[in-house]
Amino acid sequence: LDHHEFCIDPEDSNHLLLGTDGGLYRSRDRGNSWLRINNLPIAEVYALTIDQADPYNIYIGTQDNAALFGPANGSVAPDAAETWQYVYQDRWGGGDSYFTYPAPNDPDTVYYEHQFGDLRRKDMRSGKTVSITPDARAGEPRLRRNWMTPYLISPNDPNTLLYGANRLFRSHDRGDSWKAISPDLTSNPKADRRGNVPFGTITTISKPLSDPDCIYVGTDDGLVQRTLDSGATWTNVTGSLPRKWVSRVVASHYPARVYATMTGYRDDDFRAYAFRSDNHGKSWRSITDGLPDESINVIREDPSNSDILYIGTDRGVHASIDGGRSWHSLRGNLPTTPVHDLRVHHDGDLIIGTHGRGVFVLANASAQLGAR
Repeated sequence: LDHHEFCIDPEDSNHLLLGTDGGLYRSRDRGNSWLRINNLPIAEVYALTIDQADPYNIYIGTQDNAALFGPANGSVAPDAAETWQYVYQDRWGGGDSYFTYPAPNDPDTVYYEHQFGDLRRKDMRSGKTVSITPDARAGEPRLRRNWMTPYLISPNDPNTLLYGANRLFRSHDRGDSWKAISPDLTSNPKADRRGNVPFGTITTISKPLSDPDCIYVGTDDGLVQRTLDSGATWTNVTGSLPRKWVSRVVASHYPARVYATMTGYRDDDFRAYAFRSDNHGKSWRSITDGLPDESINVIREDPSNSDILYIGTDRGVHASIDGGRSWHSLRGNLPTTPVHDLRVHHDGDLIIGTHGRGVFVLANASAQLGAR
């Protein structure tokens, strides 16, 4: 676990406190033994999703605390030791994990990943885990993969997966075999831009339920690419968008509509970048009026009302009930902390994944906004 904070009790030098990515630890014997303080809601969430159970479960990938899941209502079975359970647990009890998806047709099958796209499929009944990471063929250039490599389960077929390195890959058999369905979708930056963490990688993938042949991707070097024929041909639809790290591209539930958000914080640019297109990305318009200057990490659309949008920034959550023409803070009692992911349940709940304060649920958010 990465260590970030350390202090010695000024009145008792045997008493130590250590803050890590995995939580808070205490020692009463000068570090010879440590106790983890495990009742603090301080998970560093990278990404989250939800299933269709009742009550539904929330799945999260966290920084140095593995992939976990738990019921949205917080209730547990009488014989359960913890509210949240690990999808996996390595010998250190944690490790970074990112996008974590239960299979829609089999909730006992869960996909999860480690750094740089190390993708795995686990049978939760048997505990068996299979590595399903795609790779370049012999003789092809080595793939570049983002630290938080995006992949998703197709909304049109639960056995089909999409995986983004610098090229997009597709599997029709739950990851047992893969085929590249794109060329390099980045600007293919020179080696001096890549460093230990590769640059020129896909950061986000989205596929609308309404159009099985449409796929969008965004990259860390500021490109948005689109196919309308399942990957046979690709079109760069970046157009007038700023060349910033694409934090999300999200296909709407409504035909031809798509959203894109960018973040410039790596360039000390903390302006808000959010855009909407109603023609598959042929043209874009900014939808940031009323948003503060905060880096935007995620945008989501209410599945039942196209006018309701939510944005997660480095300081909180904002909502729009007019399709992005105006925005309102949902701060309430939400801590001032980065929001890295959002999901909207079909009943209207807003699920918020924060990087530092765990998960929050705003029950029936759309009704509270007066929009249902």
